[in-house]
Amino acid sequence: MRTVGHFLEAKRIGSGQALGKWRLLDGVNLIGSASACNICLKDPQLSGTHLQLTFSLDDGEHSIEDVGGRGEVYRVGDDGAKMALKPRRSYDLKAKHRIVVGDIEFRYC
Repeated sequence: MRTVGHFLEAKRIGSGQALGKWRLLDGVNLIGSASACNICLKDPQLSGTHLQLTFSLDDGEHSIEDVGGRGEVYRVGDDGAKMALKPRRSYDLKAKHRIVVGDIEFRYC
């Protein structure tokens, strides 16, 4: 699987504690607490498979989808606007967008 030139970083909101940094893959990237996810973060706020990030090196499209996580997921734009994601719906993802689940903030860079 090819990697894209982007990373996903996670930190704890409030304390700023770094939780991890992952190189994103071309195609589907799964985020959750299950070891089968290529972005695995063992945290009770994350479902086994919580989010799906999809990247295409061919057409440059990037998207995020809440695939059925327990808690609400927010996409925060570079202007600070916060939007709740509806489950099983795909949303555009741009550089500098942040994804918030509970007190975990994922930064797409």
